[in-house]
Amino acid sequence: MEMATAVVDICTGIVDDYDLTERITTYPNPSNGEFFLDIEMPGTADVNATVIDLAGRTVWTKTYQDVSGKFLETISLPNSSKGVYGLSLEIDNRTYFKRLTVY
Repeated sequence: MEMATAVVDICTGIVDDYDLTERITTYPNPSNGEFFLDIEMPGTADVNATVIDLAGRTVWTKTYQDVSGKFLETISLPNSSKGVYGLSLEIDNRTYFKRLTVY
């Protein structure tokens, strides 16, 4: 009978540097219509940002090119009505969503 030895490394998780869910923050939230978009980007990518209202209408949009490292930008919605809005961020063919509240 032949004996074999196997070595198994225990995997405790898979790190996906490009899952930015925990690296994207918006603040203050709620606000009067001025928000900061803060992204910790592990690589370089374009960011397509769109704010939509509850009816699905685009109220603000902007594209940022070659974003990398610490990224901080102001989103200004000065003429928006009070309520809830959605911030959609398309980064490297992935879409992230944050809720924004204007008071």
